[in-house]
Amino acid sequence: MALHPARKRHFPDETPVEWDPIRRALEENEDWYRDLIEHSQDLLCVHDLQGRFLSVNPGSARLLGYTIEEMLQKPMRDFIDPQFRDQFDVYLREIERTGESRGVMAMVTRSGEQRIWEYHNTLRTEGVATPIVRGIAHDVTERVRAEKAQRATNEELAKAARERERMLHELTLFRTLLDQSNDAIEVIDPETLRFLDVNEKACVELGYSRERLLSLTVSDIAPDYDESSRAEVEQQLRERGFAIIEGVHRRKDGTTFPVEVNLRKVRLDREYVVAVSRDITARRRAEERLREFERVVENLEEMIVVVDRGYRYVIVNRAFLSYRGLTKEQVVGRLLGEVLNPGVFETVVKEKLDECFRGKVVSYELKYKYPEMGERDLSLTYFPVEGSAGIDRVACILRDITERKRAEQALRESEARESARAKELETVLEAVPVPVYISHDAECRRITGNRSAYEQLRIAGGKNFSKSAPPEEQPGFRVMQDGVEIPSDLLPMQQAAATGEPVYGRALTMVFEDGTERETVVNAVPLLDENGEPRGAVGASIDLTELKQAEKALRESEERFRVALKHSPIAVFNQDRDLRYTWMYNSQLPLSDSEKLGKTMGEIFDPAEAARTAKVRRRVLETGVGTRDVMQLTYSGRKRYFDTTIEPVLDSSGAVIGLTGASMDVTEFREASEALREAKKKLTEEKLYLEQEIDTELGFGEIIGQSKALQAVMKQVAKVAASDATVLLLGETGTGKELVARAIHRLSQRVDNSFIKLNCAAIPSGLLESELFGNEKGAFTGAVSRKIGRLELADKGTLFLDEIGEISLALQPKLLRVLQDQEFERLGGTQTLKVDFRLIAATNRDLADVVRQNEFRSDLYYRLNVFPIRLPPLRERREDIQLLVEHFVQKCARRMNKSITSIPKKTMDALIQWEWPGNVRELENFIERSVILTQGSVLVAPLSELAPIGGEEKSVDETLEAKEREHILRALRESHGQIGGPKGAAMRLGLKRTTLQSKMKHFGINPRKKPLGN
Repeated sequence: MALHPARKRHFPDETPVEWDPIRRALEENEDWYRDLIEHSQDLLCVHDLQGRFLSVNPGSARLLGYTIEEMLQKPMRDFIDPQFRDQFDVYLREIERTGESRGVMAMVTRSGEQRIWEYHNTLRTEGVATPIVRGIAHDVTERVRAEKAQRATNEELAKAARERERMLHELTLFRTLLDQSNDAIEVIDPETLRFLDVNEKACVELGYSRERLLSLTVSDIAPDYDESSRAEVEQQLRERGFAIIEGVHRRKDGTTFPVEVNLRKVRLDREYVVAVSRDITARRRAEERLREFERVVENLEEMIVVVDRGYRYVIVNRAFLSYRGLTKEQVVGRLLGEVLNPGVFETVVKEKLDECFRGKVVSYELKYKYPEMGERDLSLTYFPVEGSAGIDRVACILRDITERKRAEQALRESEARESARAKELETVLEAVPVPVYISHDAECRRITGNRSAYEQLRIAGGKNFSKSAPPEEQPGFRVMQDGVEIPSDLLPMQQAAATGEPVYGRALTMVFEDGTERETVVNAVPLLDENGEPRGAVGASIDLTELKQAEKALRESEERFRVALKHSPIAVFNQDRDLRYTWMYNSQLPLSDSEKLGKTMGEIFDPAEAARTAKVRRRVLETGVGTRDVMQLTYSGRKRYFDTTIEPVLDSSGAVIGLTGASMDVTEFREASEALREAKKKLTEEKLYLEQEIDTELGFGEIIGQSKALQAVMKQVAKVAASDATVLLLGETGTGKELVARAIHRLSQRVDNSFIKLNCAAIPSGLLESELFGNEKGAFTGAVSRKIGRLELADKGTLFLDEIGEISLALQPKLLRVLQDQEFERLGGTQTLKVDFRLIAATNRDLADVVRQNEFRSDLYYRLNVFPIRLPPLRERREDIQLLVEHFVQKCARRMNKSITSIPKKTMDALIQWEWPGNVRELENFIERSVILTQGSVLVAPLSELAPIGGEEKSVDETLEAKEREHILRALRESHGQIGGPKGAAMRLGLKRTTLQSKMKHFGINPRKKPLGN
């Protein structure tokens, strides 16, 4: 028998009886005794302590579906319900030890039906050869079932009572909402259309008292509500359970206003119609304002919609309509609840829109089921739009993220498969130690486990590690799921113990006090008592941390390969031994990849080219050696070329079973190569012409003058040009330092290579290093690609660094290293690059003085000062001014299509006498202004811009520096303090803006100080 150590039943105390008369009566009437035994429905039996029947009454045997002989031949254990056989073993030991046992047993009839018996058995040892057990059991199956049915009925009655209480509460809330609503709400009789109840808003909006309004019908306030309107509303109510219409309401004074009415049927004691009407006058005005906005978003590629505070679509762009397969008439002007699933709108969308109407940008994701496309995952972002009365619209940007979600689902499914594999592995490898948890109380307030469990949870053996334990006993680790800590009552063992149902494959994360995390999967099953009620739980945990990490790394690797291949110009494919395509991806051909599967090349491509290519590929099948081939295909009227690599596919025995290949469209490359060959000849012919032009434009041809000072400079240029020595050009701004640098390059042995120039003052110090040395991709914010620096560009050529005195102290050691070692690294790079260049530096500053002021490194100065050349200012070679003036006049006149044949002597004398602080550049700019002002053939120069010379007695202390300062002040006054720009002082003086700022700092001139005086 399957015995439960069940609750003890109460038996009344036995009254002493004189047994001898009864025994004598029974002995005298054995037939009566036999009849009582045979027809009793109770189980009367005798069995031994090994669990075998020694005798059993016929009635109970028939009830179980067996004969007495069958029951005596089989062990009692075979008749016990399998789930209670362990308790039967406990019963045998208990009755042997105590001599008596009471409880409940469960037996299975021949037909498989479970029957429950209540028994009282005793052990007899006296007067018998071996101990026997005598017992009687009563069938209580129907009583147990009745008690269970009664409990279920009581639960249903309690549930119905709670439902009635909830309904009464909701009706009270509904009445309150009616009176507090900002919308007009009316309760209407669906048969007579008479108002049964209205809220305060309806009375105010229509201008009636509540009593007067309750005497009216819908037709009294809605003049356009006729039989057809009524039929339409009733149809919507039948089909959707609600109706939304727009119409006109008439006030008591006869004026009308547009409204939107939302009607729903409500059934209480009988059926009612509840109408919520809203004045949409302001919305109509807003719709007009939104038309212009609609034109803006119409052609955007993003899916964009705009809704108003009434939750109506006011704008939808083409992308949204195309995605939904709808027309504008089917969407614009309709409520979101009409276009969207009403349940989704009410529970999700409306709440998010309300949050945006409060001025917050809202972003969220939503799973939505379309009738045509099925379920899709959407990402939505809401932006509040300000109107005349505040935020009255919301612009929504929608994105379909279904593919991303499917990838995430695939990831979760992969994790689930790995969890299942782990469980199978646990079953097969029974010898492997697995953490096992056990709790013997239904609340799981105390959980212990085996050695592996304590090692896994990092807790000393024997301690309680239940999260349901009192606070002082709870362990320090946390149990997380999807980044959220799980309440103790939702943990697997607690769930199994609470519900009586097993919990399998629960993926959890264990977070320990030191911050480390372990990924686990947990199974839990309930422990049941004799009544089938949970009395605890058993759980097992498998650590999947390393598996998850490896799986994540594999997924990331596969995803990188897939993304790279997706956006790559490379097509990949497989072919079998018959050269039929079995797989193809990214083919870039007119037919889709799926249409090519199962076909040969002759069925897809030009027959002649297909035959040639097939011959090449069959050779790979025969030899097992890969090859490379170029296919020529023609489609859309254009020839295209594909560079294809073919490799054999081998089976486990090394036999060739097919081909795999990768193909890349090289059409543009071939066409570009052909175009380059055609252009090469033209470039060769132009080279000589350009070299001659550059020699004239940038060589000695631009260095105008015959003065001794200039001739001395040109002699130094001729001497140093043939060497690779570093040259330092010194001189004021505008003296022609760049022209001299180009002349040195043209006369050097590097003339056939690049002349690279860099103005160190024109580039911010933060970017100068990248400009000079170059940078690798990602070296700094904004470095989206590798950049080649000027040093690399100048390899085998000449590098001209203008305004070298402006280089920051931080950059100077790096430049010094390049000059010394002829090597450097790009910014953000580790590869050392070798360069061979000739450096020409120029400055208008006194570098020796700057070195003394610790603003320039002395070692760099000595490295630059190998061969200094000082360029004389224009005031030191006045004999060249006439030649320069004539040259600039003719140059500017040709450019402006003018004919100037004469320069007045007065003008020439004034130009020769002027000091020209801006040197040749200032002179050229002045001549250009003069040519612009000249209308005839005689040069007209604005001599008023030049200070009078020779008419005033010069003071003794007037120096050239003072005159230069006065000239700068005059230019600043005329430009109203503006330094840069076409009308600034720098342009008037023919100086660079940075040079003028340097001179102003030197002379202590502040352009913001009024007035600008001497």
